[in-house]
Amino acid sequence: MVHIKSSFTPTNIGNKISVTYLERNLKDVQQLGCKLNSYLCEPQTYGMFERIESLKNNLETLKRSEQEIISELKGLKKPTKAYDEIIKQQYSEFNSLQQGINEYIFYCEEHSHK
Repeated sequence: MVHIKSSFTPTNIGNKISVTYLERNLKDVQQLGCKLNSYLCEPQTYGMFERIESLKNNLETLKRSEQEIISELKGLKKPTKAYDEIIKQQYSEFNSLQQGINEYIFYCEEHSHK
């Protein structure tokens, strides 16, 4: 009988799953950053410039925060529920930021045709 050694053990499966989701979310954050840096999102007014800078700063803050959480979770030997609320908050912040970026992009597209 062949035994397959898995990195998922009862003591770390929760953290591994959380890390996987956060790493995927981090990729989405990076993709949003690419969208904001595209030529289609060039600010045309000072208000748009302020808005895009705010969105970029929020993206960078979220990115750093997710990287810290991922690092902490990878270092834990036992699963912990303490991070559940933190991870939920990260997803909530991501969704809010994504909505703000989508609104900004829509605004840019609407005003670029005028």
